[in-house]
Amino acid sequence: MKYVQTKRNNTVERNNFIADNWQLDSLYSNQFIYNEDLVMGYFTLDKKINNFSIKAGLRAEQTFIDGLSVTSSEKVKQNYLNLFPSIFLLQNIGKKGTSIHLNYGKRVRRPSFKDLNPYTLQIDDFVLIQEMSIYNRNTSTALKQGLC
Repeated sequence: MKYVQTKRNNTVERNNFIADNWQLDSLYSNQFIYNEDLVMGYFTLDKKINNFSIKAGLRAEQTFIDGLSVTSSEKVKQNYLNLFPSIFLLQNIGKKGTSIHLNYGKRVRRPSFKDLNPYTLQIDDFVLIQEMSIYNRNTSTALKQGLC
């Protein structure tokens, strides 16, 4: 079992120099509070029989995301469970260390706090970066084979 907690309080302030004073530009300023809790569990099985070996595993991850844009009062809440199976097969052939392998695995890319912050960041007069609070996680599956 593993537990990971992330807490962030991110503030971006833009100030304009107007009439000999720095004044906060609330249109381009932002405060975003982000909390993420991950609870993970792992299980693996490893077995070798003669020239054949197998390693299989399963990872379960429960994710809780709670974000608040103080500036816009927008809330982001996500709560999901993912299962990530993996399997690695290896068959040794011949006496020179040659082998054939087949691997399968599933992975996740979770959104970061900046992906979930519903805010437009102005870098300069020509560059704006806008994130969306509806961003969800992406999972990918990979199948690889080879001869070594």
